[in-house]
Amino acid sequence: MDCNDTTAPTLVFLLFCIARHPLDADKIYTELAGFNPQDSDTLSTLPHLNGAIHEAMRLYPVAPTTVSRQTPSHGVTLGSTTIPGHTKVLIPRWVIFNREDCFVQSRKFIPERWHSKPKLVKQRAAFAPFGRGRSSCVGQGLATTQLRLVLAAIVKKFHVRFLPGDDGSSAVRDMKDQLTAKPGKLRLMFEPRIPMEIGE
Repeated sequence: MDCNDTTAPTLVFLLFCIARHPLDADKIYTELAGFNPQDSDTLSTLPHLNGAIHEAMRLYPVAPTTVSRQTPSHGVTLGSTTIPGHTKVLIPRWVIFNREDCFVQSRKFIPERWHSKPKLVKQRAAFAPFGRGRSSCVGQGLATTQLRLVLAAIVKKFHVRFLPGDDGSSAVRDMKDQLTAKPGKLRLMFEPRIPMEIGE
């Protein structure tokens, strides 16, 4: 799977979140003050920018249900449940990432849960947008860097808003769950920001 197959839908959902939560966009804008938005090393250290990306990937995983594994021949027991051997088990990211026993206020976009409010993450191991182990996505570093660069470039220059009379909900409501998520239509407008006094 090409990393563009996963980065593009994630970017759509990320922009949806930023348009819906303009105060979080403003926090990212403030973080960027004095920094070059093309400096990927610096961007990797900005807590709210990275928290926003994590939250978008958690709320709207790019591979909502396609993670599966086969149990070993002798089967496996999870808690009080025994699963027979050679059974295909689906691990739906959409369900796991939105569980209240894993994430406090799981349906809310709260970038701070990834930096200043870690108690909002009850099970950090539950968040694996790129998979884990030898089956994890080899392009995760590139995909994350692309998301940081694009989000920083947009937020530094523009306010991201929904078109009048539109709340952007069709992006989620009309999403198709296939090998990767295909968001519904998202119509946005980009209003130029007044340049910062410092760092522009």
